[in-house]
Amino acid sequence: MAKKTKKRKVVTGKKTKRRKVVTGKKAKRRKVVTGKNAKRRNGVAPKKSQKRKLQNGNKWLHLPIELPKRELDGKLLLAYYAVKNNYSVIIGRQPAVYANAKHFPRGIFFSKGYPNASGYRHGPLRNIKKMGHAIVELDEEGLLLDRDIKFISDRTTENNYKILNQIYCWGNEQENALSKAYPKFKNRLFVTGHPRFDLLRKKFRSVHNDEVEKIKKKYGDFILINTRFSIYNHVSGDRFQRLPTAKALHNRYPNLYSHLRDLYHHFIKMIKSLSYSYPNLNIVIRPHPSESKVSYQKEFQNYNNVFIEHEGTIAKWNLASNIVIHNSCTTGLEAFLLGKPVISYRPITSNQHDEYLPNAVSYQATNVKEVTSFIDKYLSTGKNNNLIPDQPFNRKGKKLLSNYCGAIDGNYAYENIIRKLDKIKIKGKASLQRKKISKKRVKTIFVTRSKIQSFFNKLDKIEGVKNKRTVSQLRQNLFLIEPKN
Repeated sequence: MAKKTKKRKVVTGKKTKRRKVVTGKKAKRRKVVTGKNAKRRNGVAPKKSQKRKLQNGNKWLHLPIELPKRELDGKLLLAYYAVKNNYSVIIGRQPAVYANAKHFPRGIFFSKGYPNASGYRHGPLRNIKKMGHAIVELDEEGLLLDRDIKFISDRTTENNYKILNQIYCWGNEQENALSKAYPKFKNRLFVTGHPRFDLLRKKFRSVHNDEVEKIKKKYGDFILINTRFSIYNHVSGDRFQRLPTAKALHNRYPNLYSHLRDLYHHFIKMIKSLSYSYPNLNIVIRPHPSESKVSYQKEFQNYNNVFIEHEGTIAKWNLASNIVIHNSCTTGLEAFLLGKPVISYRPITSNQHDEYLPNAVSYQATNVKEVTSFIDKYLSTGKNNNLIPDQPFNRKGKKLLSNYCGAIDGNYAYENIIRKLDKIKIKGKASLQRKKISKKRVKTIFVTRSKIQSFFNKLDKIEGVKNKRTVSQLRQNLFLIEPKN
């Protein structure tokens, strides 16, 4: 019995000892792991862990930009307030955004609207939908809707609208036209206005102060002439006429090219006449973003007071100018909302190709003499004088414009849009595959991290707060903007 008892004690001792050693190691491991978890909970985890947690908790908004001179500031305004509302935003040049969409977290793609003939309608947008992203659309051309049939036939189809979760409208006119054309999509239509026009309201005009002062210092008093002749005077030259988009336009509107060609040459003659009539006044021509500036440089190379500027957004040029001249152009509407004297020069007219709204809020001149008469009276008095009574004209213009453009008073367009975005539910995890994003270099840098930060800092100043956020470059012309907790 004694022997058996002794054996049992030895065996028991070994087992007990082993158990203690193993248990000790496990306890030590648990303590170490627990310590790391405790650090994470206290907010001192490595940056990667924090960033991953932040991204998964936010909605994602993807903002492709086709024409930076027209779209960038409005999209940055929307991005600023989206980030304030806990969205992570990817913003960049259109090709970069669409090419890398498969590496982005599932989110909401913000389409800027395209002609039906555009390849983006038939390829990239449909691929993005298949990836699980939601798509909303605010057509950049939706404001000029005096001919419903033309807009709808050129830029919309039922098949294209099927893939859109929400369709934002500039104003009541666009919503009414689309509701009649596509009644089955009526519940997807919302009047929001456009963030680009938010920047024309008094609250945000100081965003452009620094640039406006630089322009005034460079050009002093000047007449701004905004053109829209890209179908005839395209930046790509004759190559543009062979593209599917151009061919579709020529087939649908056979005399559009000749109308814009004739109008272009009328503008050239008018500008030369103004140059002689006002030698002490500068004239700045600002071509449409898709228009070539080379043709203007050749025409006015011997005119000392005529300058061609192709840089920056139109708002700062309108703000810096004394008088604005255009023809059927959205820039005329923007100048009107900024309180500038606006002339629509209409030496030739076309019921098919002229835009009603920009001309209706402008003084309409049919010849050079009428243009100079307006300029003379305005420069001498600082008012439109007897040509058009200021107050009644402005009231009538704003009332008319309010039917076409929502959010020129009251709520801002960015507020309306974010409120609608909040209602969209996205399925799937949010993970950004940074390493897979193409690092292809580009010829033209249209925006930098410092430019985005500078724009946001100006908005912080307007709001009277310092918002926390991070701005990082994913590649050239492609940026990630996130809220920082």
